[in-house]
Amino acid sequence: MSLNRNEMREKAILLRQSGFSYGEICRKLEDIPKGTLHYWFQDIIISESSRQLLKQKNRVTSLRNIEKFNKERILERDHQDKKSLELGEEFFKNSGSKNLCLVGAALYWAEGQKTFTNTNTRYLSFSNSDPRLVQVFMNFLRITLKAPENYIKAGLHLHENISDKKARKYWSDITKLPTDLFYVIRAKNIISRSIRPKKFLPYGTCVIRINRRKYFFIVQGIINEIHNTFASNHKIS
Repeated sequence: MSLNRNEMREKAILLRQSGFSYGEICRKLEDIPKGTLHYWFQDIIISESSRQLLKQKNRVTSLRNIEKFNKERILERDHQDKKSLELGEEFFKNSGSKNLCLVGAALYWAEGQKTFTNTNTRYLSFSNSDPRLVQVFMNFLRITLKAPENYIKAGLHLHENISDKKARKYWSDITKLPTDLFYVIRAKNIISRSIRPKKFLPYGTCVIRINRRKYFFIVQGIINEIHNTFASNHKIS
């Protein structure tokens, strides 16, 4: 037998005072709107034991929702990573500047960061003291990957005797990035201080970084395709 509105209100209040959540009451009372329940429950008194029970249920529900959100986010992230890998493979097959695509990805394969302590973190990071390699890698980012300029970050690893100003100017000319974009890290190595000549790495090491996991997986996709193309058992002519 269906309940009239007053009977439904009385039952809802009893359930609430017994520690039932809004969702549980909605299901028991034929999906009555939560807005209606909120209106009915404005002035009711709930015992401390029922309040504690409700808090416990809310914590469980909250944790369950967080777990569900994290699983969905990981699935979506993995899906996007896979799409970026596939995009990288297409870059290599269809790039208008295939030589630059090949060389740029090979440079990253040899010199770029590929391992991370945090399994959820991925980004492009390429370090080198040779200006020619850095120039080629910058062209790879701009021409092959078409990375937006505001995504590109830069840094310098300098020994104590190197001038910040000169190093920034030097690498700015090489990379065509503004001088104020470069952060500076000072390298202090007491052991090698007396061994290395003062002119060793006169402008330090340049670090180019893109903090977007998409580009990391695009480059990995290109590297995969390079491997598939050149690591097969073809005879070398």
